[in-house]
This record gives sequence, structure tokens and C-alpha cells, in this order.
Amino acid sequence: MSEQSPIVKQAWDALQTGKCAEAETLFINAFEQDPSDLSLLVGLGKSMMGRGAWSDAVETFKMVLTVEQSEDQQSQQAHSVYSELAECYYQLKETSSWLNAAQQSLNFTTPTVELLVTFASRLSRIDQTSEALRYLNRALRIDERDERIHRIFAEIYLKTGDRQRAIQSLSAVAAINPHNVQAINKLSELLNQRVPTWHFPMMNDLPRNQAFEEAIIARLEPGDTVLDIGCGAGLLSLMAARAGAERVIAVESEPEVADAAEEIFKLNGYEDDIQLVRGRSTSLQVGVDLPNKADLLVSEIFDVSLLGEDALNTFRHAQENLLKPQAKVIPAQARVWCALVESDELRARFHVDDSCGFDLSVFNRLRDPRVLQLDLRRFDYQMLTEPTLVAHFDFEAPIEMMGQALTAATVSTAGRADGFIFWYDLVLAPETEERGEITLSTAPEQENTHWLQGFSPCYGEAKHLEEGSLAHLLCGYRRFLLWLQLL
Repeated sequence: MSEQSPIVKQAWDALQTGKCAEAETLFINAFEQDPSDLSLLVGLGKSMMGRGAWSDAVETFKMVLTVEQSEDQQSQQAHSVYSELAECYYQLKETSSWLNAAQQSLNFTTPTVELLVTFASRLSRIDQTSEALRYLNRALRIDERDERIHRIFAEIYLKTGDRQRAIQSLSAVAAINPHNVQAINKLSELLNQRVPTWHFPMMNDLPRNQAFEEAIIARLEPGDTVLDIGCGAGLLSLMAARAGAERVIAVESEPEVADAAEEIFKLNGYEDDIQLVRGRSTSLQVGVDLPNKADLLVSEIFDVSLLGEDALNTFRHAQENLLKPQAKVIPAQARVWCALVESDELRARFHVDDSCGFDLSVFNRLRDPRVLQLDLRRFDYQMLTEPTLVAHFDFEAPIEMMGQALTAATVSTAGRADGFIFWYDLVLAPETEERGEITLSTAPEQENTHWLQGFSPCYGEAKHLEEGSLAHLLCGYRRFLLWLQLL
């Protein structure tokens, strides 16, 4: 029977208009009149699919595949049949059968991007990640500028936790389609959540690591519980566990960093000795989040200005809520040093007067009031005063959240006061009768310090200091912020 016969035309029209039950009856009648026309069985199977009779459709498509046909006839219908059969198995959640039928359908056609992307997306949903990536890479070779490919790549990488590749894929989506708000928003979220790169130079800061381990060994006593706040990769926790702590409680608020720390503890065989607690230490409670109060606090939550990572509030909360009375703290103290300097290079970096004949000095009021991080070894400057101790913090005593101190420094070299160079010493372990003080410094002469040093510009009209005169230096702090001022 010709496909142009009235009953066949009625069957296909009914299928196309969604009248699947009517189409099914018409295809059965047409096939009974012409059993050699296998396209009628295909239509019948599609009609069954249209009304959700997936199992019946499977049996119908299998009939098409089992009928002996010429090679040309088989190849013409095979892709369509296997494709529909794959859809049925997918709806029936018969994974292995779906996978086999879908792969067979691709063997009988030149795959399009749409076919490959759909297949890859479904593979991803059943955790066939490596196969999904393989088919997406095939699609990429067809059209590397197809947005759908990169979008599915991003979905897979987000699912598997590969943030870097997810960012790359979402960047591609945003480049191809600048109006894809969902991709752009997700990209922005990922970029804002990235683990700060300073973690890596910090972990590779050998003087820092050696000093902290020496202090932990010196201050740890048998039976001590150690609390590591802001544990990061868990290096200090591992040091405490290796030194013989009874229990180490590592606290980390960043989810991905905490995940990495947990893996690191297992990798190094300390998963039974170190308890990882997720969240900010200031929200933790003993008896709820922590089993007991700690004997020793170890924490390295200091930035170039010492206080920018909320060390004061963190330590105070720990003193009042998480530590035993008379608990030890590493570091126990911090000493802040500064020196006035004259430097055309530093002044130009943080100050503007005239440029190209225009007065731009108003812009100076937008300068950052914080201490600014830089590597002093890369700049030319003249110290006008010797390094001067301007602040001292005791982390084992009651902590004040704000304060200031006035210090006088003798001007050793006359010059224009452009600003303060700044650094600090962490007293990890105070001096005892048995040993000397264990100190870690961020001073310019400290080799390979990841903190580097700070610079704080002098604001207002430049002052010229005479040799032998006294410079009055004010060092103030308010929780997160530490600043220096020439009076």
C-alpha cells in the first residue's frame, strides 16, 4: 500500500495533530493491509509513545528491527527506530537498554550537535560523566560556538565540583550569548566564591610553617585539646596532631576549603585525631558544636594590616566561650612596627597632584584608609625614622576591640613624610626559662614572607621633617581597621 493512500495519510495527520489513539488505530489497519511497509510500524510505535504506552512502543520498534530488510532499507530506518527506542527506554528508566539504543542510533547517522548534547545531558543525569564529556567533545568539534555545548559542560563540572572548568565553560556561554543572564549570574557567583590565591603562598611560606610548628611543639602539653580556628588546608591542625595533641578541633567556614581539609586529614592518616567543624567559630557552642573547651588555640587569621580578618573579635569570642581559663594562644602576642619614609615612587602610587596640566588632587580623598600591601624590596624609599614600636596586642589577656597609642620617634634623616612603612611580629611563644621567644616577623628582611609589608600614606599637605626633631605617631585600631597618622 502506498504511503499516499488515504488511510496512511489520515494516520500520519492524526499523529502530527496529537490524536495518538486515532492514529494508532489507523496505523494498525494500514499495516494489516500492507505488512511490508515497516514505516507503518514506526508510526504505530510513535502513536503509542504519544499516549505514554512506552512498553508497547518498545515491542513495536523491536518488530521493525527484527524484520529482514535489505541493507539500504535497514540503514534508512535504523536511526529513527533506535532513536525512538532509546526514548522509550529512557522514559522506562531502563538505563542499560537506553544507553545501547542511543549509541546504536548514533551509529546510523551523522550526529548533530543537538543529538550529541541531548545524549550527553542524559548521560550526566545517570552519573555517566566521562561518557557525557566524551560526547560533548564530539559536539565541540562540530561547532565550538554552540552555546548548548558549553552550558552542558558547565552543568557537569558544577555537579562534579570542578569549579575551575565550570568557570571556563560559563565564560564561554557568556561570550557566545551576552544575554544569558542565568549563566552570567552563576559565573559571577563562582568568581566571588573562589578560594583566595593567598592560601597557596601561605602554605608554602617555610619560615611561617617552621615557626608555627616549633611553637606548637613548645607549648603543647600532654592531654591538651587544640582548637584551630580558620584551619584552611589544615596544616596547623596536622602539626598539632603530629605533636601529640589529645584532640584537635579544626574550624573552617568556607565549604570548599573545609571539604579539602577533610580529604587532607584522611590522606595523611589523621581523620581519627582531627575533628572538622564547619562554620564560623563565633557561632559555635561547646556541648553543641564542640565536645569540650580547648587548652590551646592555634590560629593564623592575619592579613597585612594584622586585624583585617577579624582576629580581635575571633580571639575574644574564643576566650569567652571556647577556651579553658588560662588557655594558651598561638600567637600569644603581636607587635606592630612602622617607620616614616620619603619616597617619590610610593607617593606616586598612592597620591596625585597635577597630571598633564590638570589638578587631580581631589581624587586623593578616595584613597583606601587601610594599610596597603606591597613588597618593600621592590621600591625605593628613604627612612626618616628608625623602626618604631607603635602597638602591642596580647591575645592571652582580655581583648579590647578599639584603642590607640601615641608614640614619639626621633627623625634620623630630614625629608618629606610621604607615609609609613609597616610590619609586625607575631610572638608565637613567649620566652621561658628553658627557651627563647619564638617569633615570626613580616619585616622587609624576613625572607619569603607571604604577608609582605604594608604602606600607609600620610594624608593632607605633605610635611617636611627636620633631622633631630620628634615625629608624633598615632596608631589607632577599630576591630578590622588599623591606621597610622602623623600628628
